Amino acid sequence: MDFTAYLKESFTGSISSVLNMAKIIIPLMIIMEMLKEARILEILSKKLKPVAKLFDISNEAVFPLIIGMVFGIVYGAGIIIESTGESD
Repeated sequence: MDFTAYLKESFTGSISSVLNMAKIIIPLMIIMEMLKEARILEILSKKLKPVAKLFDISNEAVFPLIIGMVFGIVYGAGIIIESTGESD
């Protein structure tokens, strides 16, 4: 395989991976924003307060933690980055 074919395959594979992750991360972020606006995230944080104490984390960090556990670290990382950016 020549170098240009290798580069083309690498580029298309990378773009495909990014698009597949975006298909999951973007809807998760939209759902998270909807939950925040409806104050459901606040209620969920209060209900999960014992979990937050168990892991010694803030109540706001529980939702991204759950997303990371359920959907995997890559998708959870996208939500965690979004959450930390909003808390600043």
